[in-house]
Amino acid sequence: MIHGGADPARFRPLPGLARMEKVLYAGRLIPYKGIHHLIEGVHPETAVILAGESYHAEYRAYLDVVSQGRNVTFLGPLMGEDLVRTYNSSAVSVLPSVETDMYGKKYPKSEILGLVLLEAMACETPVVASRIGGMMELVVDGETGLGVPPGDSAALGEAVERLLGDEKLAREMGRAGRARVAANFTWAAVARRCVAAYAGDLGEEIPDP
Repeated sequence: MIHGGADPARFRPLPGLARMEKVLYAGRLIPYKGIHHLIEGVHPETAVILAGESYHAEYRAYLDVVSQGRNVTFLGPLMGEDLVRTYNSSAVSVLPSVETDMYGKKYPKSEILGLVLLEAMACETPVVASRIGGMMELVVDGETGLGVPPGDSAALGEAVERLLGDEKLAREMGRAGRARVAANFTWAAVARRCVAAYAGDLGEEIPDP
């Protein structure tokens, strides 16, 4: 198994940038991302930031409905340093994807990786993710973040509020997350695993870099 990676020189902690008590979702606004479970699961006053472009008009309209009376901000798509700063200023980053969306459509390959988890972890931001696809291969539950059952708004909200309410735990998980990315999920590490896999097929050995 060869996972994808993130660039820890680009996605990095930004000294002097204070973390705010807000929850970030970064990604496309589409049904299988399960964004409404995040909105519904947290306390109404909890600040939720949605950073991404909408690709599903009906679902976007639904998100507007479930956001009424709640502290939800739609930022639109973020790129480059704007995205890095948003990871850094958020208390927790969430990827609440599901395998079956609210319209009954199934996604058997939902979240094969979850790249935004690696990006957030590289910025020392603790993560909460659904236990589906490859996400729990990236996130060490209880060490670099928290895993929750997919589609369980209550469990998702509880995990998020736990990290918001425990600054020390969140900080420890954030640091552990960056260390995990640096050790296992840099693009250099990905390339080495690819070369080693090809060399293994040829019966050769790859010297340490």
